[in-house]
Amino acid sequence: MEDEPLLLPLVVPQGSRIIEESCVESEPTILATWRPANKLDALYLVALGSEDGSTFIFQPKPQHISISETSHIDNNASLRPARPTSPRPSSSGHAAVHGPPSPSISNAGSSYLKSPIGSKGGSFQPSKSRVQAALSKEQAEAPKNYVDYDDEPKKLKSLLKAKEQSKDRGLLDNFLPSLRTGHRRQSTSDSAPSHLGKEPSFSQMSTNNPSSSSTSPPTSPVKESGVTTSVLPIGEISLVAHAIPPRFGVGRATTALHFVEDGTILISLQECGTLCMYSSADGYCLCSIEVASTTIAQPPAAMPSMEENLKGVWKWQKFEIGISGETTFLLLAASDITTTWEKTPAKTRVVVVKFKVANERTFSTPSEYLSKIGEWVVESALDNLGMTVDTTGSPVFYHLSSSKELLFHKLQVLDRVKVTVPSEDSAKQTTGLTNLEIPNPFKIRRPRAVRPVSVYDVRKNEDGLVDLEKLDVSITPPLGEHDEPTAVTCIMDGKLAIISTPNIVKIYAKRENELVLLQEVPFLNCHHVYFSQPDTLVIIGEVEDHLYSLKLDEGEELKFRLIKVTPKEATKGTYTVNGQYIISTYLTSRRFRKLQASPIGLPESKRRTLWKATSRAIRPSVAAITSILPVDLSMFILGYDDGFIRRTSLTELFSPKDSQGTIGEPSDHPLDGSIVHLSLIRNERSGEYCIIGGTDTGGVAVWALQSLKLLARWVLFATPLISVTRLIDDAVGKLKGSALCVASGGTLAILLLDSLDIAFVVPGGPGRLEKICLGEDNLLLVYANDLARLWDVKTQEFWRSMTREKAEELLEQGGWLECLIEPGGPTFSSALLGRTGPTFSSYDSASSLVLNMRHLLSGSEGSSPPTPGMPTSDMMPKVKPLDVFRNLVASCHTFDMEESIDLIIRDTFEILPNPTYSGVCGYGGATSLVNVSSNSVWTVSPRYTALRLLFISSILRSSMTADDLEQRVNDILLYYTASLPDTIGKRFCRPLFETFAKYWFDPITEIRTSARSLFEAAIGQLSDADVVNVVEEYRHRLPCLQPDINKEADWAVTALIITGNLAVARHAVISPSTITDIVTSIVTFLHDHSSAHRVIGIDLSSRGLQIWQTYTDTMEILRSLFELATSSRKDPEKSSIRDPGTQARLAVLHVASSSTPLFMTKLLLDLTHPRSPEHSRSVMQLLAFLIRKRPLILYPSLSRIMEAVVRSMDPNSAFRETVLNAATEIIGEVVRLYPTVDFHATSQKLVVGTHEGAAILYDMKTSTRLYVLEGHKKRLAACSFSPDGRRLVTLSLEESIVMVWKVGTSFSSFFFPGAPPSQGHSGSQPFKTLNFNVGSEAHMTTAATLEWVGFDWPSERTARLKIRDSILTFNT
Repeated sequence: MEDEPLLLPLVVPQGSRIIEESCVESEPTILATWRPANKLDALYLVALGSEDGSTFIFQPKPQHISISETSHIDNNASLRPARPTSPRPSSSGHAAVHGPPSPSISNAGSSYLKSPIGSKGGSFQPSKSRVQAALSKEQAEAPKNYVDYDDEPKKLKSLLKAKEQSKDRGLLDNFLPSLRTGHRRQSTSDSAPSHLGKEPSFSQMSTNNPSSSSTSPPTSPVKESGVTTSVLPIGEISLVAHAIPPRFGVGRATTALHFVEDGTILISLQECGTLCMYSSADGYCLCSIEVASTTIAQPPAAMPSMEENLKGVWKWQKFEIGISGETTFLLLAASDITTTWEKTPAKTRVVVVKFKVANERTFSTPSEYLSKIGEWVVESALDNLGMTVDTTGSPVFYHLSSSKELLFHKLQVLDRVKVTVPSEDSAKQTTGLTNLEIPNPFKIRRPRAVRPVSVYDVRKNEDGLVDLEKLDVSITPPLGEHDEPTAVTCIMDGKLAIISTPNIVKIYAKRENELVLLQEVPFLNCHHVYFSQPDTLVIIGEVEDHLYSLKLDEGEELKFRLIKVTPKEATKGTYTVNGQYIISTYLTSRRFRKLQASPIGLPESKRRTLWKATSRAIRPSVAAITSILPVDLSMFILGYDDGFIRRTSLTELFSPKDSQGTIGEPSDHPLDGSIVHLSLIRNERSGEYCIIGGTDTGGVAVWALQSLKLLARWVLFATPLISVTRLIDDAVGKLKGSALCVASGGTLAILLLDSLDIAFVVPGGPGRLEKICLGEDNLLLVYANDLARLWDVKTQEFWRSMTREKAEELLEQGGWLECLIEPGGPTFSSALLGRTGPTFSSYDSASSLVLNMRHLLSGSEGSSPPTPGMPTSDMMPKVKPLDVFRNLVASCHTFDMEESIDLIIRDTFEILPNPTYSGVCGYGGATSLVNVSSNSVWTVSPRYTALRLLFISSILRSSMTADDLEQRVNDILLYYTASLPDTIGKRFCRPLFETFAKYWFDPITEIRTSARSLFEAAIGQLSDADVVNVVEEYRHRLPCLQPDINKEADWAVTALIITGNLAVARHAVISPSTITDIVTSIVTFLHDHSSAHRVIGIDLSSRGLQIWQTYTDTMEILRSLFELATSSRKDPEKSSIRDPGTQARLAVLHVASSSTPLFMTKLLLDLTHPRSPEHSRSVMQLLAFLIRKRPLILYPSLSRIMEAVVRSMDPNSAFRETVLNAATEIIGEVVRLYPTVDFHATSQKLVVGTHEGAAILYDMKTSTRLYVLEGHKKRLAACSFSPDGRRLVTLSLEESIVMVWKVGTSFSSFFFPGAPPSQGHSGSQPFKTLNFNVGSEAHMTTAATLEWVGFDWPSERTARLKIRDSILTFNT
């Protein structure tokens, strides 16, 4: 696995409700809700999309939440996506016609089509129209235009009232919830998860107005978020998170939202085409894609070519969810909003995105959760198309063509690309000017190695996986000559079609292949189509100042009557329909934002407030931060809405404040408007730094960094500044050294830093500006509508317009500098510090810092290089590391939970409570700011708990720089790792193991140690049953069970880390078959020389060797570890924690300590029976390494080891030359470290004392054993030769005896070779025996003898024995 970034978003303290204030000030565009499927009057989750593309997530207040004690188990249950049902309001705040779930539909009937597959209902919206003055309330409430057609009404009536038998539909049932009307289906088996039968008939697409809405009703418990979905009445909710996508701001409004998978996942679509998956528990972004970034090579065969149709400015406005076979997909639609002089037919761009559900995501990386698989363009208005399903459950795409013909295509997702052979006619077709070669008019100055990759780069190397089969069913609705359909919805197995025109809603019944008009209703605006009861179809529309609905009469004939349901006031602002309630958000007369639930058809007294902000949508009297520029830890530049910029430090920024107000040293003059963007630019010629900023009114200004003096200002743009790029590449020609300023509207200006003049201004283009390219005197601008404009820098004239393809051809030829306008994710001004986005969109995001924790903990302060323009220590003192950690601890620690810990933190770090909002950074740099109080931060989600624990633990470990802090910091760490769950209680969200696994091999010691200790603590808090559940959850992802292509996937590696460490700690409760799979995966990585994850096999194999020996050949594991430890060399490009050789050597030391008998057996076997000379030398090198690192481990086997080393030096051995140097080095190290071994160089004799009391002598000339001296009865503590080599003294502390032996060559040695020399008397008694008494020192430990016991020789016959502080001298 690659190193996972560890980023910490922190909101600068400027008020206790900054995230709430941002919600109040936001411009809502859409609402989405989720509720339990079996209750119409329950509400669980609310999401509010805003104009800047971010989303605010609401949940029930804590007292309504039941936290599962096993919430850390993330994927045990099969989670199903919920089906959003309500549509998007019109521009006046009302929603369009929408098709929510219908009641059970019978199989009877001749219609081909039936219900769609769950998501947002409705697919059309009438345009604004004027109120019909001639229509009174009495007329509106009276029955109107009843139409009867033989027995057709009876058939349709039976469809509404029929009850359908449940049916197992596999993945469909795992994905979709029960009907939102409360009509719940039962599963066919009590043991199996609940399944749905046929789905009701309704259109799922939201409409194209920005204020759309959606609802979704799942049923099963939420495991990932740690929330149990108990049925809740409509009650109060609270704002828990502000989810900010990778790219946000102007032109990136949220246009569609859906809760899926029992409300655990929130899918968001922005008008620019960004599709995001969020966790509804904490707003964490799981995945995001730009749906327009990959162009499918060929559209489905039933659709026209896209080569010309893709040109235009597309606004993505709605999506719906469908299932084809076992594939879940999202059908997205965008309308062409290109402004032209001539009226052109409406076009809609449709994209199919594969959506991986929960069980599929467990076998995927985040980048694979969403993938584009199909695309086409139809000549149809966006509201005149949608999706339903046929009688077999297959999705069907329908649209109303420009000729007003209703067409149907069966949609199928293919397993592989469908190859089509073009016909001769199509092959002969030409595309006119698009095939002409445009020569490159520019001189190529230099080759370009690698171009920067942008998310906007269109790649055409993929084929579609979607097939459309046109059905024989095609219907032309009997519309009037002047009727212009504004929206079309097919429901009830396709038997009803509801077509909206500007002032009338027409209801058609399908008879064979034609539509028959049933009824016309004079609605001013049609908002929703849904079923509130199993037998009640409701169409909500507007008449005068009330909303009305069409309800099916109870008679036998199919007739609808118009009734009043609720005042129009209930839907002011942005709203959605959920069951029997209208959920809306608006600003009250006093400018407080409010979320309320209005029951449909009930008195206004039943209306309930779900949430009301405590902050008003009025700019505070004191200035607020609207932008932030982190220079380094000692300097931050803040932009305020009063037009000033101010300079401050990290300490001052996060210090507790008694009252809200400005901080820091201000600039000399204010600007008109709020400072919404700040950038730091260096003048390459003078070396000085300056600040370039922009206001919300389009102004641009330059300040000196050192003095904050305003140097120049202009009003250049009509929209705010969003990007400033320093031009330092040679490719820009004479513009080198200038600054490129870009506004949100696409206008750009070149600022000359030397003279502080504007070189020229280029106006905005036909679409959103995505990329700027400069080459000498040429400026190439690439726009979102796939067009590009070429400007001449020298003459400042527009040169020509071209397609994106031609622009890419020019760029490929080299000589260009490419600048991405919005790269996405946090913007970092240094390696350490960044901000959530480039410009202002909300108060909380504008005042948020993003800290790179890995860089911070590595010891770097992230300071800019010292240059003349940078501030000196006199201006802004450098922040000490402990001061940084002090501020972070004050921000991350949760006070008022444990008084003793609070006291330690206050005394240790000398800080006061300073609650600061923090968050998490997700996929693609998306940021989520969590809005919870300090006592609720541990109840948000398992992921948030894990990350926050990792942050605080890493910071605390890094702060242990002084000895006096170590014990107190350890007490705090012990509280967070062991006592926190008990302090919080049942609502505590246990940390997510996957989060810790990502940082298991982090290069930063504090992060790695924190991840491992927190993981081990979490394991210790699990019950046996929980351990089994977690292991079973991850077991099927183990590498040994995957095909070769997935063996090293991140999710497989994560599964091995989690299950492997669980097995090491709790193997007794894990089944043998599971441990076998774990061991097989470990061995696979360990033995694979090409594996990038070999260190995982090394780590787990060493720490669990005693456990694995029952399931595999541990000798092979040790052999691999020995080989890696001796043959691998340090890779300079890898950190030591990721280097196999370094980790193998540490693993060998661990095995030697924990499994000494097994280790010594393997070591001695390799020493005595090497496979090759190279192997023998490697083992010798390993032995030398062990002698230096773990001498005590080898001590009991020292005699056998030395025997093997001596034999390896046999002159007759083929290995001698290979191992000679290594063996010599080993003997030298052994003699130096062990008092029981000594070597006499002149006589080439080696003596080794044993645990049995014997002294073995070797002749190193011949590498043979000479003889054994057996005089002692207990372990020897030291041996030593006299300087002339003729005497040997041996010491046994346990016996308190020193023996002197003659070991020189004597006359008898010639007659008795191999026998010890005569000691001067008969038998094997030593030459001398000396007794002594050193008291308790006689029981000295082995480790102590290595350090404190030894001989030295003042003369050839005088020996001096040292035992710690005692010295004994004797003659030999």
